[in-house]
Amino acid sequence: MAQFDVYPNPGRNREQIPFVLDIQSDLLRDLATRVVVPLGVPESVERRYLTTLNPVFKVARRQVVMLSTEIAHMPARLLIRPVANLEAQRFEVLRAIDAVLSGV
Repeated sequence: MAQFDVYPNPGRNREQIPFVLDIQSDLLRDLATRVVVPLGVPESVERRYLTTLNPVFKVARRQVVMLSTEIAHMPARLLIRPVANLEAQRFEVLRAIDAVLSGV
C-alpha cells in the first residue's frame, strides 16, 4: 500500500466511480484507514470540472477525473490490489488537494 496507488472502488457506485486514489502519506501506512479520493468517469460528472481541481488521468485504459472535493477515508483492508500508481502525476494530484485545502 503506497501513496498514489489506485485501487478498484470497493463501494456500490463502481460504474460512476471505478477507482479510488490513495493520497495518504506512506509514513502513516500502519493506520487502519487510508485517505482516498474518488476517480470518476467523465460522463458521470454532471458539472464542469476545472483542470486544477479535477485533473484527468488514464487508469487501466480508462479516462478518469479526480473528484478532489470528495476526499474520504476508507478501511485499508478494503484496498486489496492496486491497479495503477499515479506517482508520475504527483504534481497534479497535490495541486488539486492544495486547491481544496487552501483555495489556491
